[in-house]
Amino acid sequence: MTRFYDATAPRAFSIARAILGQAEDAEEAVLDAYIQIWRTADSYSSSRGSPIGWLTTIVRSRALDRLRRRAARPEQEVSTLPEPACESLEARPDRLMDLLTEGTSLHEAMGGLSQVQRHVIALSYLRDFTHAEIAERLGLPIGTIKSHSHRAIKALRIAIDAQAGGEA
Repeated sequence: MTRFYDATAPRAFSIARAILGQAEDAEEAVLDAYIQIWRTADSYSSSRGSPIGWLTTIVRSRALDRLRRRAARPEQEVSTLPEPACESLEARPDRLMDLLTEGTSLHEAMGGLSQVQRHVIALSYLRDFTHAEIAERLGLPIGTIKSHSHRAIKALRIAIDAQAGGEA
């Protein structure tokens, strides 16, 4: 576990920090993720993905849990919290998506998407925004957001299936 932590902690922290914006929250999310990994290590299956993919999924989940808890706080507490320092995530969500998918078949598949599709997927997956929230944030009709999301997911499936077929 020590070797795994030493090899992956900087990446895990970068992901959590990019999602949460605050170092303290990111540290807590990463700690929660490694505790979960320690407790559930026997449930890991290489047939479902790489160890780094498993870690990334858990870190993302713990970071989003913290975002949800932050949003559930009474209004006066939320207003005192700084906005996540993720301007680059808002302006270029592909930066964090690249960090999350680096070294995976998904990374290559994401390269085939349009910038808007990558943005929609990143806001949905990384910030846990609904289609309505993405539409509001991007100033586009919700139907357009749903179309971009549907086409992006379809394109990702096709690209990943093609990569898997080429490896066989």
